[in-house]
Amino acid sequence: MVSLEKKTPEERLNICRKYYLGGFAFLPLLWFINAIWFYKQAFKVEPYPEQTQIRKYVIRSAIGTFVWILIIVVWNIMFQVFRTKMGPAGDYLTFVVPPNKTRIRDAYKRLIILNHPDRGGSPYVAAKINEAKDYFESGAK
Repeated sequence: MVSLEKKTPEERLNICRKYYLGGFAFLPLLWFINAIWFYKQAFKVEPYPEQTQIRKYVIRSAIGTFVWILIIVVWNIMFQVFRTKMGPAGDYLTFVVPPNKTRIRDAYKRLIILNHPDRGGSPYVAAKINEAKDYFESGAK
């Protein structure tokens, strides 16, 4: 990583500006890096002429990062809540790893050991586990 202390104030401002503008190219990670990397230069060092502009870019980068995180979290929550109501579109947008016989068998063994009636488990739950295993094995390759 480049040491900002070795750069001239003009070079620091130029780098900070490039990271800030790069964030608008749907690269919000650059805003996050900009806010973290230039925080000390914007708020903790002795004042210099370019510092006010760097401070402006750092603050805007932090706000941009926060907005992107908020958008992604809200989208994820909305998608999880309403995916089933989206019908085929929700299914198309969802990535599901198809089960194979090995994964089904391993999951079955784990669950049946924990829920078998001989070990104090519920006969109803054990029956549902067996039913689920049969269902998934009939469609698995």
